Amino acid sequence: MRTIPERSVVWVLLFFLLLAAVWDFFLRRVPNVLVLLFLLCRFPLCRDVPYGMSCAADGLFILLILIPLWRRQMIGGGDVKILAVTGMYAGLRLWFSFFFFSLILAGAGGLFRILLSGTFRIRIQYFSEYIRTGGLRRGHPYEGPEREQAELPFIPFLFLGALLGCWWGGVL
Repeated sequence: MRTIPERSVVWVLLFFLLLAAVWDFFLRRVPNVLVLLFLLCRFPLCRDVPYGMSCAADGLFILLILIPLWRRQMIGGGDVKILAVTGMYAGLRLWFSFFFFSLILAGAGGLFRILLSGTFRIRIQYFSEYIRTGGLRRGHPYEGPEREQAELPFIPFLFLGALLGCWWGGVL
């Protein structure tokens, strides 16, 4: 069973997450070259073969969990790739704390954005229609004038969640 990763691994992880967060925040895309570089930098940090296999298994497990969310367009493809590689660096236990904190932060950020845009009331109406039908009937998707601007980059929240998770887990 894997333990908490070494500090050098965590610092490399945080550095790449910071790069991906800045890229995602400004361009709303994560380049495959960055993900590949992130992935390739992991292999020299693995000291033995069983640990490396465990890293790969963690990343593949996370990828299998997140692919359905990507297929339903709930999360972007770049987010899925970064989350899978993050799992290879951090391990499942630490990754789940990263993911938990990042979901809380992203939810708060999304709620703050909805409150600032003034669309809270209409979104509650759409949500109440969904609840009233029990999710059985296909409701009307929210199609406001700012639909294209409604996307929220997730990787900056993942970076902040990773910082909180490392602090909470005693890694930093």
